[in-house]
Amino acid sequence: MGRKRRRGEGDKTRIFCFYCDRDFVDQHVVANHQKDKHFRCSLCHKPLTSVSGLMNHTATVHKETISKVPNAVEGRDSLDNDVFGMEGIPDWYWQSPFLMSFLVQPVRWATCP
Repeated sequence: MGRKRRRGEGDKTRIFCFYCDRDFVDQHVVANHQKDKHFRCSLCHKPLTSVSGLMNHTATVHKETISKVPNAVEGRDSLDNDVFGMEGIPDWYWQSPFLMSFLVQPVRWATCP
């Protein structure tokens, strides 16, 4: 039996799916989620490993084109973003005004009277 890995106190990075904004514990789980939810062919249900792989598969096998990433939030469903796990998230996401205001302002906890 192996030892259970713990997340360190200093490790406060958020692990999430870029396409649906769902949070996860581990990057491997994010990758498996993306294969099952976002990179699966809607015609033959074959799981693929990336958006570019899904585009190539539908073009060569089914002779069709896809216009957006399946099951993605609007605005993040572009085929130009080839994100796998936490790799390849575009710079515009990290520099968005909402995200910057969230990261800059400290968290204020409510106190009980």
